[in-house]
Amino acid sequence: RVQPGQCFRLFTAEHEATAMPVHPVPEILRSSLASLVLQLKVLGIEDLLRFGFITPPPTKTFMKGLELLYSLGALDDRCRLTALGGALAGLPVEPPLGRFLLAARSLGLADPACTIAAVLSVREIWLGGRGQSESVARAKAKLAVPGGDHLTYLNVFTAWEAAGKEADWCQEYGLNRRALLRADDVRKHLRRQLKFLKLSEESGLGEEAAGVLKALTAGEDLPESVQLENSICACLISGFFTHAAYRTPKGDYCVVHGGGTVQLHPSSTLFNDPPDWLLFHEVLQTGKQMFIRDCVVVRHPLWLVQLAPHFFAYNSAHSRAAQSSSSSVSSAAGGYGGGRSAEGIPPGADLGRPSNWLFF
Repeated sequence: RVQPGQCFRLFTAEHEATAMPVHPVPEILRSSLASLVLQLKVLGIEDLLRFGFITPPPTKTFMKGLELLYSLGALDDRCRLTALGGALAGLPVEPPLGRFLLAARSLGLADPACTIAAVLSVREIWLGGRGQSESVARAKAKLAVPGGDHLTYLNVFTAWEAAGKEADWCQEYGLNRRALLRADDVRKHLRRQLKFLKLSEESGLGEEAAGVLKALTAGEDLPESVQLENSICACLISGFFTHAAYRTPKGDYCVVHGGGTVQLHPSSTLFNDPPDWLLFHEVLQTGKQMFIRDCVVVRHPLWLVQLAPHFFAYNSAHSRAAQSSSSSVSSAAGGYGGGRSAEGIPPGADLGRPSNWLFF
């Protein structure tokens, strides 16, 4: 690329002219701005739409970022930063993942939560490439946890530590040792951040939210592994409730918030046994298909309503049948389902769409 030569393109000239953009879309135009909005709020910048960006993002993207922060409790009804928002700004992760860490800390699960967050922050921990797919699949089957990818990551990291972080063990199970070492460094950093974060329940998650978490995950008669799975799932719901999806009769998934249709990514440990309800970490677009990956099973869908009552509304099949379609839509329209007032949400926020109903 620095001297004359030949370039061999792997696509036709027609495809380049009709299907490929002249320039790639800037990342600020295609990424979530929740973290950016949060940092600007911490700096005291209130007029976000007039901030001097080199490439100003669309107003709708800003509204989505504000909407997410409001639903997480990082902003109050007047779009002012809350104590929880200040805590999330102090964590070097996306706000939903930060909310997950704070929820886990309130249950005494900071270490496993930091492990999960660290693995999610690095690239693929499984080795890829031609000729390795079968061996990696067998290794995944040995280390997989039925609860989903997040618990599988925790199990993989714990087993790797128990094996002395040896390279031979990683080779045997088809794991990327460099990625695991990087995840280990990130985990240490997150643990230090949580340790120095001086927050009470009232100034962190909130007394009510922490109480709900503890009440839902309490179960003395359950095995320790099941208790851990339930607790991790509840903490993930606290941060990623906007990423809930349910399985349709066609076999794909419908995202509760927004109603989009997505497919479970083949790399997920849940691919061969897809659950009825799940939470996903990210959406991956491949061509015209949308895939979700890094998923966890939601065995108790009502937890979505109990842990995010401001975002979800519950309606049984019986009461739904008794209501007319128009009354259902009119009662559901209003944004966040009834837990909070929408006062203070900036003009232009998408509050006119139906709320997030969960039907059972």
